[in-house]
Amino acid sequence: ESLLNLRRFAIDAQTSAAGLRNFGGLLGSGECGPDDAPIPGRRQCPTPPRENPGCYLELADLIRRSGFERYRITAITPARACSGELITITGSGFTDTPGTVIFNLTGNREQEVEAETWTDTQITVRVPPEASCGLRLRIRIATRAVCGRFLDIYRLGTIERDFAGSAPDILSLRVNGRTGTVCVLPGQTVSVSWQVCAADSVRITLFDQDGNPVASRSPAPASGSFSHVIPDTDETQRWRIHLHATGSCSPEVAERNFEFMVYRRPHLSIQGMEVTQAIQYYRANQHLSDPNDRGPDNSLPLVTGKAAWVRVYLRSGQSPDWDDGEVGGVTGTLRVERINNDGSVTMLTTLNPQNTSPVTAQANPNYATERGDINSTLNFVIPANLMSGRLRLTATVESPEIHCGNRTASASTTINVNLQQTLQIAYIAVGYNGPNGAGTGNLTLAAPGLAASDATLPYTLSTFPISASFTSRIAGTITLGRALTDAASCRDCCSPNWISLMNQIQNAASNDGNQANWLYYGIMANGIPTGPVIGCASGGVGAGTVGDQVTMAHEISHQLGRPHAPCRVGAGDPAYPAYEPYDPAGTPTASTGEYGLDIRNGTIHPPSEKDFMSYCGPSWISIYGYQQTLNQAPLQPVTITAGSAGMIDNNFDRRDDLISLTGYVDDEEHFHVTTVARVTARPIVIGGQASRIKAELLDKTGKPLSTARLHITGPQAGDNDRQPPWLFQALIPFSKGGHTLRLREKETIHWQRQAFATQPKVDIKKAEIDKEGKLHLEWSAEHDAKAVPEYWLQWSGGNNKQWQGLATGLEGNGCCIDVSHLPAGNLRVRLLLHDGFHTASDRSKSLRNPFRAPGVVILHPADGSTLPTGGLVLQGQAVDCHGKTMPDEDLIWEIDGKEVARGAFAVLDSRIRLSGKQTVSLRAGDRHGKTTVTHTVHFREPGQQTKPC
Repeated sequence: ESLLNLRRFAIDAQTSAAGLRNFGGLLGSGECGPDDAPIPGRRQCPTPPRENPGCYLELADLIRRSGFERYRITAITPARACSGELITITGSGFTDTPGTVIFNLTGNREQEVEAETWTDTQITVRVPPEASCGLRLRIRIATRAVCGRFLDIYRLGTIERDFAGSAPDILSLRVNGRTGTVCVLPGQTVSVSWQVCAADSVRITLFDQDGNPVASRSPAPASGSFSHVIPDTDETQRWRIHLHATGSCSPEVAERNFEFMVYRRPHLSIQGMEVTQAIQYYRANQHLSDPNDRGPDNSLPLVTGKAAWVRVYLRSGQSPDWDDGEVGGVTGTLRVERINNDGSVTMLTTLNPQNTSPVTAQANPNYATERGDINSTLNFVIPANLMSGRLRLTATVESPEIHCGNRTASASTTINVNLQQTLQIAYIAVGYNGPNGAGTGNLTLAAPGLAASDATLPYTLSTFPISASFTSRIAGTITLGRALTDAASCRDCCSPNWISLMNQIQNAASNDGNQANWLYYGIMANGIPTGPVIGCASGGVGAGTVGDQVTMAHEISHQLGRPHAPCRVGAGDPAYPAYEPYDPAGTPTASTGEYGLDIRNGTIHPPSEKDFMSYCGPSWISIYGYQQTLNQAPLQPVTITAGSAGMIDNNFDRRDDLISLTGYVDDEEHFHVTTVARVTARPIVIGGQASRIKAELLDKTGKPLSTARLHITGPQAGDNDRQPPWLFQALIPFSKGGHTLRLREKETIHWQRQAFATQPKVDIKKAEIDKEGKLHLEWSAEHDAKAVPEYWLQWSGGNNKQWQGLATGLEGNGCCIDVSHLPAGNLRVRLLLHDGFHTASDRSKSLRNPFRAPGVVILHPADGSTLPTGGLVLQGQAVDCHGKTMPDEDLIWEIDGKEVARGAFAVLDSRIRLSGKQTVSLRAGDRHGKTTVTHTVHFREPGQQTKPC
């Protein structure tokens, strides 16, 4: 047929330009053809490039003159023959020039065989192995040079009697006329047809789901059909047809199986996508009773620089009474694109699922069951570095268990990631030298280092709407001398010893300059005797034990102004809402109100859990808590919008020459001033509320030189009518000629102190930094005999020329301080002597802090943790010896010594299955050395139980 069409277009090519173009298209590469092309499956051809028309005319003329004489086969004897046997082909038009015989072979193959004898009317040839039914002749009648190439012309033929084959061969087996995937409904009639060649006997059998024969034809004709009605069922079944043929020639048996499905077609779809970084609204009307508590899907703001989980909710579209309404084996991808300000779209990445196994889509799952089970959704993790701007997320899902119809579904959603919030935490490292918990001896504990302090952050980073990238430093060191085991002063309050510690941390913050956008947190050595109070926040500072992650989040939230959530506390936050049905109507009990998700491991926190600001558990962050943590000034919030930038108050971190006056009011309302220190600091009392009491600096005549409000800083800050005890601080502008300090409320003088007769002096005698980064300092001092001296230490160097905190509460005439956390290179230290009124100081010579390898911390996974296999989230950080965060390419993750990822945040492909005990290492290095931190992690399959210790 193709050659006849070629001849027709060749003739047309001699008479018209259109015919010439069509003829050229047919002789082209075969990738295209003319309009209404006669060759099936060929696409429409564009207009061919201009070529030499004479070439096409020459070829067309050759085909026209060659004509189409045909050979004719009238008999083949014997009609069937085995491999190696001789057959005779009789007919006409074979020509006297020998050609070849092409046999069809089993398995839809061919073999070209040379004849034994060849005349114009008779051919003898031997049958090749595995010959099936049918043959044809290959007779070349001419070879012509046309258009710079040779063209072979072969004769077509007519076959009246064909070869009946050698080995048995199954030519076709169809169900409902099809050879591909076939699905039938219960109760429908299935039609089976077949065609076999060279067989002596044929048997065809229909088997049901359980392998039972339900219909059979034996013996069956070589070509035939039958029908069968499929019985009713409510589940997918796989039926099978078996066709068996035997013959006389080798191979003597031919078999074929055809499977078809008894199946109802589903309609797989995506119901929606939840994008969460800790807690999120999704279909809130399906579980929150009060409309005022609800929010649109994904309406809780997302922050830049923090990874997000995308939960894709699936619907099977299957009848609930068929396969229980389920479609299994669902997997897919998530395409992440950024929509730019000009409307253009930038492709960022395509993510694979976090799931370790495919998901089963259901027809109508229970809302709480589905949202409460991370494995009921198809999950993806968008890396932190891609979370910024306007993102379009497109999920495409598919299931190989959809046997007929469309196996795929897709849906898109757009999210705006335009809030930037960053944590800067200044640790006040707290060591211990005091009585042990039993009171039977002395206990000495070193203050925690920077890496151990940072390892306490993961819970805060997971729950707060803040970037995964943070900045941390040690801003001071304190040695605590009293156990923190005394009773609280009041319900929800800190104990007196805790209040004293808060006062010391306040002093350390003042010594550091009370810097803007830094949260000062006392990080206590593990083992310091504590209880029943295990953490405290007051005066804008907080404290807790190193490694106690939840307490850190709790106390930092206090520093950000959050009161307790109302569960097992005294006076809880009066603005905290009740989230019905998880709370009694109108009665808040600190429920979180929505489903939370821990981005470190995919753990779901149901809305019945409690906000971590309460004393109830289990705990997570609530809708209310999440909202209260947004746009907090210490977190440096910046809204990123097109064509605008965040506003910066240039005076926000202004430092003044101040007198810091700190102390507390006891139960009997006596005022105790614990520290008077001259500092260069920001003139803002952190976390305090101005009272009616004035702090005044007077000259010798009693004339006020400067004044400031006394701020109540805790533990009950914010209510002037509350009863003591409470902490206070005042920052009085320094003025020369000061003689008296006092606290006055109208005519009442609560406290007063005059300058000592002898001015203090301090002189640094020795200042050296050894190879291990330890500062050895010795000094001499003079002060009034009535004074109780207190020594503070500061440092300056590197890119920051301002004095920053190093240690407070020093005693005696020397100390050894770890300065390995300070920037390498040249620095100076300044020693301050406070006598209770005046401050004296002395500076060291320039010191050289040794260069060292980077500092490395693994934030996740935790050392000794047990995690499910697959989809491991890796999070860490490395800083060089200058305190700068190292780039992602320099952070190398290894599992059992094999590199698996790079960067501060990485998600392993869920197809990487980990099992048993593994070592997870993070390595970072530069020209000053390499540092490797290793955690041991146990991995288990979902549902696998951990053996008890």
